[in-house]
Amino acid sequence: MCGKTEDAIDNIQKGVDIARQTTDEKSGRLILAEAKGLRHLAFLYTLQGRGEAENYIENAWDVLDTHPEPGSEEVRRDRMQLLHTWSEIRCMNYGILSNGKIRNNPEAEAEIESSIDDLTEVIETFEALGDLERAAKSMRLKVRMLNAIDREIDAKEVEARLNDILEKSQLFSYGRISPVADG
Repeated sequence: MCGKTEDAIDNIQKGVDIARQTTDEKSGRLILAEAKGLRHLAFLYTLQGRGEAENYIENAWDVLDTHPEPGSEEVRRDRMQLLHTWSEIRCMNYGILSNGKIRNNPEAEAEIESSIDDLTEVIETFEALGDLERAAKSMRLKVRMLNAIDREIDAKEVEARLNDILEKSQLFSYGRISPVADG
């Protein structure tokens, strides 16, 4: 697995470098591809236990700031994906993805609360963009974070909303997203 992760990192880094150097008529360079590559590098470095994720997320955010249409759907979507990834990285760092709890760690609780606030914006934006799959994935992550800091009532409200979306969409029927209780 480690070799595959290293290969992925090398390939993504090459893609980021190419995106930085490539220009097209509309954007000047491949801004969205570069930001996506940086987001993926942040995630992979977190899997490796390297502490560089925040820098990559910040760099990706800065890259998106250079887009000639900063309010476009694509840029809004990519910004929300950055916030989702940053929240997921925080969960990984604190063991929340494996149903962990935050206990007696005010700094961690503050970071998780910040990510919960971010995910509220992420969910609202994805829903406004009609991207129910990403909204549902963000809701699922938010439920885990709420449970990790013992906000079970809030978690149940988000979970009910998630399950409602899954019932109304085809996401659950095709196995693309499972209910929170299943893992």
